[in-house]
Amino acid sequence: MGVLIPAESYDVAGQTPKKLTTRMVRTWRDKHLDGEHVWLRRSRYVAREFAWLTPERHDLFSPASSTLTVRLLPVLFLKLVCKGFVLCAIDIGDAFLTVEQKQPTIVSSGSETFALGRVLPGQRDGSQLWFESVSGFLNEKLGFEHCSAYPSLLRSPC
Repeated sequence: MGVLIPAESYDVAGQTPKKLTTRMVRTWRDKHLDGEHVWLRRSRYVAREFAWLTPERHDLFSPASSTLTVRLLPVLFLKLVCKGFVLCAIDIGDAFLTVEQKQPTIVSSGSETFALGRVLPGQRDGSQLWFESVSGFLNEKLGFEHCSAYPSLLRSPC
């Protein structure tokens, strides 16, 4: 996926790369597969970018949904369903890993050092970069527009 890139082949174009620590996070999940009870282990690599290590930042805003949309959208959908509207919810697995890294970033794993080609969970600007990426894609490819009063609400031209 191009998440971890060998550091020696990474071109920072004269910029000073940000350096982050990382860790492997493991969780166990209780599941039923084919009628059988099993425990599944999930591991993921996460960045540790702590707010207290950097000066206060005001560039991390990313629109988020709220209880307003959780209550309002289903009601509007039910009211307008006869007019050809479609209501959908999308869950994108490992969403941050789909977003290209904007600022050169170096991470260490044990004795190895890598550059990041994609955003890792745990990066402070991850939500903002993901929102900009997905909404930019929807705008460019499908003509979706942001609601000026509620930016996390998008609509198609039709």
